[in-house]
This record gives sequence, C-alpha cells and structure tokens, in this order.
Amino acid sequence: MRAGARYASTLNYDSATNTPSAAFLTAVQNMTVYGDPNANPATATPVVSGLTTANVNLSVGFTNSAPSSVTVSVTGFQVLTYYGTTTLNKPYVWFPYVGYWTPP
Repeated sequence: MRAGARYASTLNYDSATNTPSAAFLTAVQNMTVYGDPNANPATATPVVSGLTTANVNLSVGFTNSAPSSVTVSVTGFQVLTYYGTTTLNKPYVWFPYVGYWTPP
C-alpha cells in the first residue's frame, strides 16, 4: 500500500474533482498490487499473493478546490493466520499530494 500511496502522491492528477480518472486509478492500483504502474494484470505477479486491484481503493482529498492528499486502502483481502483466515478491511496509507494538478 505504501508504494501505491507514495506513487499517487507524486503522479500528475488529471481530474477536476476528487474522483480520479480511470488511468490514474489503474496506475495506482497496479503500483500497489504489482509494484509497477504499467503492469499487465494478465501476466504480472502480485507482490502479495492473492491481492488484486479490486482490493485496492483510492481516495483523493481536496482543499481549496485542489488535490491535497491521497489515501490508498485495501478492503476484502484475506490473510491466512495461525487461527484461520482474517479479512483485512480498511488498512490504509495516507500521503500529502505533492504532484502536479493537470485538470482537463
């Protein structure tokens, strides 16, 4: 998650709202899951077995009508533990946004 959030905090943000563009979201999800924003999910290997882009959520905070923070979280990811399976719901990493804002 940290790699994805750090990457998102520096990537050019190309949306005028707090809803990221599909390209931005996909790049952040790929960076989080595969360690490569340009990864091909059909051939890439996740950095954590069983983690998929569907488990990765991104939210962008706005202050004064400009992006100010990014939060990457993981939901619904199951981890095998000593006592059985545990589902991770909402561990997250937050970074201030320091990239360039390039709305359309």
